[in-house]
Amino acid sequence: LDLFSLKQWASVQRGYTTGANEFFYLEETTVEQWSIEKRYRRPLLKSLRGIDRLRLDENDCRQEVLLIPPEDNIHGTAVAEYIAWGEAQGYNQRQTCLAREPWYSLPHQSPAPLVLPKGIWHRHIAPLLERDLAVDQQLYQIQPSHHVPLLAAAALFNSAWFALQVELHGRVNFG
Repeated sequence: LDLFSLKQWASVQRGYTTGANEFFYLEETTVEQWSIEKRYRRPLLKSLRGIDRLRLDENDCRQEVLLIPPEDNIHGTAVAEYIAWGEAQGYNQRQTCLAREPWYSLPHQSPAPLVLPKGIWHRHIAPLLERDLAVDQQLYQIQPSHHVPLLAAAALFNSAWFALQVELHGRVNFG
């Protein structure tokens, strides 16, 4: 029996680490208050807590993430006013934000159809994403190689065997 490591048949990337979630993770009230343009927002899956389905879409997202391409000219936009407010609050001086240029531009992440939680606790779940959703750093995005059928990968990630491997070798979090 040959076993293959995950990196041999899929790519894995961690979700966004913003350095200032309270600035980058937008509640509906914040979007309305600042009139932040839709082109700078994307549905955000922050956690799998409370998720009871294996196929997720934007309806499973409680927030949006602020995504501003670094080359965009934002002069005169509502998002520019929001950024100016963020700078007045000192978000641009946080260590993670200082490492980016510009500080408010999160790095591009390729969409991936599967997510796994970073830590394990009471249950194991690895849902498929029906839409291109942004995910928080508490989740890993999994993109199977082109020669691996997506549904076969999803079945493997949701199998009892994989759950056991995660339990034995995974990162224990949440208390």
